Amino acid sequence: MKPYILVEPFCGMAALSFALMGCQPPISWMGSKRGYCRVLMELLGLSRHHPPAAFIWSDTGPNVAALACLSGARGDARDVAGWVWHSAQAYSPVKAGTLQGLYIRTNNKQNISTSQLSANVADITLPRAPEVAAIIRGWKDEEPRALWTRLKAAGWPSLLLPEGSGGRWLGPQSVEEVAAWLWVGGHENPFGNDVKPQFTPEAVGRATWAPPPKEWLADRVATLPTKPPMVACWQGRAEDMRLPERLDGWITYLDPPYSGTTGYKHGGCTRDAVLALARDYDRRGATVAISEAVRLDDALPGWHAVQIDGERVGQKRTFSKQQHEWVTMNRKPVVVPGVQASLFGAR
Repeated sequence: MKPYILVEPFCGMAALSFALMGCQPPISWMGSKRGYCRVLMELLGLSRHHPPAAFIWSDTGPNVAALACLSGARGDARDVAGWVWHSAQAYSPVKAGTLQGLYIRTNNKQNISTSQLSANVADITLPRAPEVAAIIRGWKDEEPRALWTRLKAAGWPSLLLPEGSGGRWLGPQSVEEVAAWLWVGGHENPFGNDVKPQFTPEAVGRATWAPPPKEWLADRVATLPTKPPMVACWQGRAEDMRLPERLDGWITYLDPPYSGTTGYKHGGCTRDAVLALARDYDRRGATVAISEAVRLDDALPGWHAVQIDGERVGQKRTFSKQQHEWVTMNRKPVVVPGVQASLFGAR
């Protein structure tokens, strides 16, 4: 399989990307596709044994800023794509005793020498997940509810999109704020992200608020890859994320807010905008897959829709407004899930 780039324009906690890295997201997330990663990889013909050469994530909330810190985001997607696309040729001989240079967009379209390449590699940001894990472990002696209240009140300004900004490419944010956001965000709803409790905040705080040990969260963070792939993180609307004009060899997985279900706190995306984005990625040569509660091939003629309700691994969405799961693709699925026959034949 040729090198490819995976783009998640509505990344949430990027469950599919982490599955392809061979690990898990640090915390759960409303609408997470963690339970569907296996079937999504089968539909797209992907495997953790052949992960993407690069990941590009987009979202509007603080989660993508935290992921940028944990995973070592490296700025603009076009820079990341330039490194990946040309790195295979960077040291390959084109003539006896010569080396092919590496094109990087920020170097004014000039080939660079191997010494310059080494200098650029030294400047690349590395993940700070171990630092975040160490901070979380440092809270082990604090009472959980008091800790949660303190961190919630402090906030995490470096993780939020600045007021008036239309979007930004992210590098590592404050590790202290990332740790605080993970702790609060991972336990803000003690009933789990898929359940909307019918209790007052006072009752929740008095009787039922019992987060798991801090060591559990710190261990999850610490397991993130120490040798990161190329990563770029865009904080802003997916429609505004700047990508190269041609996306041949790219896979774009769209998991937008589902129409008619609970909206996202930091902004949504209309069905028309999602369809327009999918058509644009298709026009530019990408493989496109969209998750939704309904099939979308009626609005995307010639595309393929696959229902994957029964393929979820783990807890079922018993209390969720959204009971059905469809994936609509611009390519024929590599593997289609089997359909279980009824116990009793049709009459």
